[in-house]
Amino acid sequence: MPKASAEAPLLLRWSEHVPASDVQDPLGLGLRGSARLASELLHCITSITPRARYFSFIPWCVADWQKREKGRPFAFGLRDAIALREKGFTLACIAHHGGKPCVGGALVGSDNVAKWFAKGQAEVDLRKLPFAKNPALAAYLNSLVNLGLFLPQDDATTPDHDAESEELTLDDLELSPLGMQLVAGYDSLVGQLRSIRDMSEPGRRCTVSTLRAWGTRGGLCEIAEPQAPDRQLLRDVFFARIGLQDGSHQVRRQTLLLIVELCRQLSADGWSLDERTLASAVYFGEVISDDDDRLQVSIPAPLIDIAMRWRMFYFHHYMSVALEGMFAWLVTHVSEKGLGGAAIAELGEDLASTVVRDALRPLLNTAVPSNFGQSSPSELFKQLLGLPNDLTPDTSRDLDVKTRPTELFSEDRLETLIRSGEHLHSPAGLAIPMLLLGLTLGRHSQWEGTDHGNWLAGAATDPYLDLVPPVLTAGLGRRFGRWWNQSWRDLAVFVLSRYIIQQHQAMSFEKTAVGDRCLLQFDSNRVMSTGAYDKIGMGNPRLHSAIRILKDLALLDDDEDGVTNVTPDGARLLRAELQKTSQA
Repeated sequence: MPKASAEAPLLLRWSEHVPASDVQDPLGLGLRGSARLASELLHCITSITPRARYFSFIPWCVADWQKREKGRPFAFGLRDAIALREKGFTLACIAHHGGKPCVGGALVGSDNVAKWFAKGQAEVDLRKLPFAKNPALAAYLNSLVNLGLFLPQDDATTPDHDAESEELTLDDLELSPLGMQLVAGYDSLVGQLRSIRDMSEPGRRCTVSTLRAWGTRGGLCEIAEPQAPDRQLLRDVFFARIGLQDGSHQVRRQTLLLIVELCRQLSADGWSLDERTLASAVYFGEVISDDDDRLQVSIPAPLIDIAMRWRMFYFHHYMSVALEGMFAWLVTHVSEKGLGGAAIAELGEDLASTVVRDALRPLLNTAVPSNFGQSSPSELFKQLLGLPNDLTPDTSRDLDVKTRPTELFSEDRLETLIRSGEHLHSPAGLAIPMLLLGLTLGRHSQWEGTDHGNWLAGAATDPYLDLVPPVLTAGLGRRFGRWWNQSWRDLAVFVLSRYIIQQHQAMSFEKTAVGDRCLLQFDSNRVMSTGAYDKIGMGNPRLHSAIRILKDLALLDDDEDGVTNVTPDGARLLRAELQKTSQA
């Protein structure tokens, strides 16, 4: 870096540009918010554990190694032995499906193994078979321990998060009685197959034809068949009917029941369950199609608590979309300003632009002040919905009732608009996320201090770094008092300074000691950037895993039109569990 002259202002610069594609979760809203909430709602089901059969297959690998190899001269260590069996399992599934992975995906190592299979070789040395960098063991072990299938090491459960790989200690790994039940079930399917014996011999060689028999009897998809002995056991495990049944295991059970119940209601009217429809069902109590068709959702009494927890999750989600939308706008905006960047105090001035008025008018379907930045959330929602001036619990409930998903300014529609990046290069790219933030925090305020509001607030263990709706409303309250009556401009400047710039810098130094994942620089009350960022919103990947597991266990399935339905087994389980909960 050239030395600056004495007369020139010193502006800190990166020595190398950081691509926006390298920056993940720039404000820590996923790892320090959504992931924590989701880990309670779907305990032991993570974004990287979507297939039910691995929950019996991996314990079986441990038991098979103990039975066939442990203590013998040619034995692998346990980690390598499990990895070898994973290779055989993946090739078995690929061979069974004629060179393709199992329906539903997430067959670990399938890409490399499918390429090898396409060469048409009749025999394989499993030690040399190309495979995935991170085998399934690394993804599933924490969940297996936390489900009680292995005995915990050091009398403690392991963290339930979405890390893709970990340093795992296997020396003292011991199956629990429940884990042994699953092992016995899976071993009854495959334990006598020739490929299992050959895989455990010193040569580690199997024929593709014998591996195909393994895939036919014990592949990922085959757990859905009625004769699969581990299917009912895993149903009982995930619904906390056997094994560990306290705390987060009951919350997971309730979440799975909610998914099945919502799927039942949606599919009856031709709707398919996915993240969008689940979010709308728990957040608004209804689902709206692109053509504005509406389906009212009725939550059974035993599931009201879990539905409310999911609503809290989506309060955090919409807040996160708003903040990341503002971050994306800021990075783009100051980058376009060049090396001098922009003064923080001036960032909110863009809200006075007529571009903002023209962009908001079709969303709000009402006259927008010529200087939007000088107006306040109170004034806007009074004009739109006739709300009182002050944000009280009654005002929040009124806002909740009157802002339905059919409104163009509802949270889900604003999220879609922000994600589209349509206004990223205009002042409306700041105004629309601010509108989403004000609406979300205003709607949530009625739950502050309640059990569910406190549950959401509990996700913040560090109020400086962990951003959830109660933390933001508390911060706005400290700064402005009655923030609902403050101008959009003043709110935007404060949020950009405290919850975007400072937060991103703090997160950058959390991730690396030198903060080289930072897209924003701050110096002398000016902010600078190079590049752009448009990966807004973290979604809810654990939900996709939960739905996939319910399909594997034959409780849900998809029809020819792609609509997810509840199977007869799923309907019976739902009725029995709801009745049991009602009687408790």
